[in-house]
Amino acid sequence: MMGLIGIICVIVLSYVLWQRQELKKFQITSYEMTTEKVNKDLTIAVISDLHSFSYGKDNGQLLDAVRAQVPDLILVPGDLIVTAVTEKYDIALSLMKQLTALGVPVFFTNGNHESRAQQPEWEYAQCVEYRQYQDKDKKQLLESAKRRSDIYRQYWNSRKDHTRFWKSESRQSAVYRQYREHLKEYGVVILNNDSCEVTVNGVPMRISGLELPLYSYKKGKKPYLEEGYIQKQLGEASREHMQILLAHHPAFARQYAAWGADLTVCGHNHGGLVCIPGIGSIIAPQFFLFPEFDAGEFTIDGRKLYISRGLGTHTFHVRVFNRAELVVVRVKAERNGMSA
Repeated sequence: MMGLIGIICVIVLSYVLWQRQELKKFQITSYEMTTEKVNKDLTIAVISDLHSFSYGKDNGQLLDAVRAQVPDLILVPGDLIVTAVTEKYDIALSLMKQLTALGVPVFFTNGNHESRAQQPEWEYAQCVEYRQYQDKDKKQLLESAKRRSDIYRQYWNSRKDHTRFWKSESRQSAVYRQYREHLKEYGVVILNNDSCEVTVNGVPMRISGLELPLYSYKKGKKPYLEEGYIQKQLGEASREHMQILLAHHPAFARQYAAWGADLTVCGHNHGGLVCIPGIGSIIAPQFFLFPEFDAGEFTIDGRKLYISRGLGTHTFHVRVFNRAELVVVRVKAERNGMSA
């Protein structure tokens, strides 16, 4: 019996030590695609789901890896931070500042952690309203809450002290607003349901960032996105130039391709945390098994989708056969059916 316990302890200890080391490592994963919509080759670096991790001092290891790829542009499809851990927002800010200092255009769109952190001010004002009038008409306010804000329901269900709740949420929102302003100061192009037409290394393109509604991330529910949401937020995709899309959640890959994105970059799934070699990811962040779009390269109707395994973790700090990664996409110009 003691021998069995000893074996189990050795296995558990070995796993813990292995994970401690594994979470300190990342790999470079490279992909290649060809398209007639570019007249020169391009190198794109994709940084997703950092969650305020740091690889070496000031993320020096990660920066060296990005620099070595000599990218023409850097795409960041969200979740640089963990919403509630405001004291570590500066790690993400430092990285973004150093990336823009490379002289390479950096494009960013919100992930679910940024979307939660920037909850509109009126929602927090409603918390104050709730506090002021809770003894007058609870039922009416609760009904209003159900229609207007998840924050109300969070408050009502948890029954936490409303003053503490109000203060913590307002501070979080304020810190995030400062964080976002710093990103703008550094020259990061923030695309939340917005697009811009740019020329990168002589190649004209349209880059769009889609901020998904928070209901699409709800845990325990199959991901849902209302019909026509992408076109409503971004308008028509570019048909003339290469259309790049940053969208944090990969579950809507078919909608992205149908909209017209030639190249989409996503994150969110963290590669499923635990992978089975030859099978793929076991579970998605929303707690459904074997997500179809977990990590890697996908082709849908001739359009490319690249899903990063991410660079950080949160809540469940686990990576089994699922190393963090810096994704690099090399876009090759295609002429007359041949790569340039």
